[in-house]
Amino acid sequence: MKSSRITDSRKPLLGRVSYTYIDLPLELKIKCAHGAFEFKDEDDEGNPIFIRQDDLAKEDRGQVAEYISEIFERQPRQKLFTLFVHRDTVQLLVTDRTSTRISRPLNYVQHSDTLATFFFRFADTDDQGRGYDPTVVAPAGYEIEKMKETLDTLEAGYVKNLVQDAMQDGLECSVSPPSRAPMWPIRKVAVLHERKEASADGAEKDVTPLAREARHLLVGKPQFCSHDAHGRGTKGFVAYDLQEGGFVYLKESWRLDSPTVHPEWKTYERLQANGVEHVGTMLCGGDVLDPDTGSVQRTTNQRYGNGRFTARIHTRLVLKQIGRRLEDYKEAKELCRILLGGLLGHQQAWEKALILHRDISDGNILIVGENPDSVGILIDWDLCKYKEDLTPDRPVSHGQRSGTWCFMSAVRTRFPRKEALVADDIESFMNLTLWFSVRFHKHDLGNDLHDHLETYYRGTTVSDQPVPIGKFDRYMRVKKADTRVPILHPRLNMIGNWLMMLCSQHYKTFTEGDLAMWGLPGCNISELNDADNDEIPFPTYGPPPMRTLDTHNLFIDVFRSELAKPKGWDPEDKLEDQFKKLVVERDQKPVTIGSFQPSTSTHSKRSCTAEPEGEPSTSRAPKRAKRGLRGVRTGSTPLGSHQESGENV
Repeated sequence: MKSSRITDSRKPLLGRVSYTYIDLPLELKIKCAHGAFEFKDEDDEGNPIFIRQDDLAKEDRGQVAEYISEIFERQPRQKLFTLFVHRDTVQLLVTDRTSTRISRPLNYVQHSDTLATFFFRFADTDDQGRGYDPTVVAPAGYEIEKMKETLDTLEAGYVKNLVQDAMQDGLECSVSPPSRAPMWPIRKVAVLHERKEASADGAEKDVTPLAREARHLLVGKPQFCSHDAHGRGTKGFVAYDLQEGGFVYLKESWRLDSPTVHPEWKTYERLQANGVEHVGTMLCGGDVLDPDTGSVQRTTNQRYGNGRFTARIHTRLVLKQIGRRLEDYKEAKELCRILLGGLLGHQQAWEKALILHRDISDGNILIVGENPDSVGILIDWDLCKYKEDLTPDRPVSHGQRSGTWCFMSAVRTRFPRKEALVADDIESFMNLTLWFSVRFHKHDLGNDLHDHLETYYRGTTVSDQPVPIGKFDRYMRVKKADTRVPILHPRLNMIGNWLMMLCSQHYKTFTEGDLAMWGLPGCNISELNDADNDEIPFPTYGPPPMRTLDTHNLFIDVFRSELAKPKGWDPEDKLEDQFKKLVVERDQKPVTIGSFQPSTSTHSKRSCTAEPEGEPSTSRAPKRAKRGLRGVRTGSTPLGSHQESGENV
């Protein structure tokens, strides 16, 4: 505010950006000769080649991307229309979960009637035509009162705290007359049942689906949400069930419309049909249906991408359990018990339901209940594969790996074409154990903590490969059973060493042929293995080769054995988060290193709770936002002529 020309008396009257209520964002730039989104041609992949590639243009595009992402976070959107004005031209951007379409510049001085027609049509259409989700509406006053009564009866604890955090802003503004508009208003969401009963093998029975039968929930601020406009757009809410009168958990996302991707709600049906424990209990779920036509909510931008984008389908599911984040455990013994619960859930899912999770991470294991009676459950099955889908005897066709890079097996980060198998998921539990051991417990890393995390969890090798390649150091540490982490907690140190030893035995069974098959085409395995060989002199000793990770049994035995020992556990052994001082920049928002992904990762993992809106620090989108948009040129048609099914603009 130092350079502001506004008087001090008027500064309190300054408005702030309210992303919750923006209907049609418009960004105006006048400095340069060409606008940031002005393009002259397309590259070989169909992406627009922007005329301006300077830093200022990238900042302008990043700023618009930031606006779009913020609106998608805070509003129930299927798509968003944005106007970018540069001097006497305007461009229309249409964003959904697949990509962003960009029109050619229109000179609105010469074609003012075209721009006026657009504004008229936009104002004249309904909410759905402007991109809103028609299955999300404002609740009635008596429905909010019903939720407040239930909230008052909840016992003090983490569930009540989560509910209050999610609903507080909306409840404060629900009084009549409201003192202000809520930044996180309470909304009523419909979860439509459109699913058939599943048998134990996952096959659907030929029964009448429960179509059009809706379950209505009240939601407020999401407990977590994706910060990216494109992709799955996952959001998770602590929600109030209007039918049953209790609090549940609602998850919504945009899944790929592909026969090789199993809808998560169908996966939960298969898990429950096979009696799998230590996983979330689904109460209902299905793809989101239009309340008038009954058609599935599906993205539309892929129609203009020349086959480069796959359509996405909006889906929701409701879980019975409301859990705490894994990082909120109270002591080391609870951490190990929760990890054991997740491991047991993973084992049963694989052995009973033939389902492999493929994304074991700190965000996908929840704590249910209070210590010492808490249990761990495994959630987020949207990246899973069924056993019949796996191809362990041949490499995957590309190096795009699904999962969370920090916790992926070292061999998968180093060799991109390796199929994710049971052993890779099991190794992820070791990575989680070591991660939390250095994050919340005593160790002797000192100032080397950041370097350790960069090397072992986040680091990639600089190469000309089209996908990220994990560091050789990380792969060799596992192969040689070298934790390189002096963990000072006796039980965590013992568990970490045992798990690393088991992983090392498994790694020593890999043959030169395995590594060649898992490497990228044309990659010399000997060069790949020798590339970083001088980083650390590894010891030559180690355990004998043995396929120790083909089953879960040995990992489970380690956790159970150490948990059964009375000594070495201390209810006060959890320290303050030691990652807080290791702040990195992600989308211009300071976050701890615990939530970042490598910049070259192909999947963006969901982040922590979205920042509150309306604070002075977030009153403007950052000037140097780093978010990007997947651009798809819409052709030479002018702004006013864009028509799609269901759109009236």
